[in-house]
Amino acid sequence: MSKPREPWWGYVKNVIRKYPQYKAELRQLRSQQITPGYSKTGGGGKTQRKTEAIAIRQLPPRDQERFDAVERALRKTRRMPDGELHCRLIEMTYFKKTHNMQGAAHVLHVDYCTALRWNRSFVYLVADYLGLT
Repeated sequence: MSKPREPWWGYVKNVIRKYPQYKAELRQLRSQQITPGYSKTGGGGKTQRKTEAIAIRQLPPRDQERFDAVERALRKTRRMPDGELHCRLIEMTYFKKTHNMQGAAHVLHVDYCTALRWNRSFVYLVADYLGLT
């Protein structure tokens, strides 16, 4: 018999899959405009803090929370033993979507059960950062 999953399991996997989209949106929000804004009236006399305004731009609060949870989980995972392999597994299966779990395990030269264990621990870590566990 299969082990029933937590009700939040699919939600967390979808959050992980959307991480590249959140990252691209955040990069676009924070990208600096390289052409100055000219007008007929001149400078206008008010102080402009463009760098600060760009630095504090964020995604909508819920999306920012999801992005931060995956980002923190990736940082923590990279510091683990074989952390780079863990992150490559997550990247291949969730971000690039080039491999299924078994194919990614084969490419990384790890056992399929090990890949499943790494995946499970990453999903639980993201869920923990989202406050679901």
